[in-house]
Amino acid sequence: MFPLLTVGWTLNFEMFFYSMLALNIVLFKRCPFAVTAIILVLMPIIWSKDWFLASICTSSKLNEFSLGILLGYLYSKAQQPVGRKFLSMAAIASLLLFIALNWASQDHINTYALLLVMVSLWLERLVNWQHWFCNSLLTLGDMSYSIYLAHTVVIFGVNNFMPQRFTTAVEVVFLLSLTLGIYLISLFSYHFIERSKLLHHLRP
Repeated sequence: MFPLLTVGWTLNFEMFFYSMLALNIVLFKRCPFAVTAIILVLMPIIWSKDWFLASICTSSKLNEFSLGILLGYLYSKAQQPVGRKFLSMAAIASLLLFIALNWASQDHINTYALLLVMVSLWLERLVNWQHWFCNSLLTLGDMSYSIYLAHTVVIFGVNNFMPQRFTTAVEVVFLLSLTLGIYLISLFSYHFIERSKLLHHLRP
């Protein structure tokens, strides 16, 4: 996928997660997310580095998907009935344990990311999503996959027109052109490819 996706390795983890979750939805209809979270936690511990897909299955990055499932559960049960309080408390305890273990190992990046997401979810209720600016952010979120695919193409194209030495003014023009180009191409991709009615009907 290089050079179109210079950070394409992240998609390997995403597709691995989606494939496992899809399989567990078929096999464990009552609790597919819980089963997936447990497997992702255990896999880096029990998977051998000599086995197939070792670069993914032995990576601690799989824990981030488990955390996402936990956070998603807590978020969906924000207005929970009394009978589910125990499960929510267990999930919160798991999150706190993860933070403590990460802090002890001096690997703070995951902890900071987790706290950032938790604070963002808490602040979400204070946001007026009908406001034009907030609505624009939602649209950018919907376009995120197209942005992910388009940004390297635009950067590569614009770089060909960049002089070896440039002033601050040229740099500002470069950044503005880059941002605008990425936005326009992503907007086109989102509306005419991702949301294309013709392509939707062609899907099996």
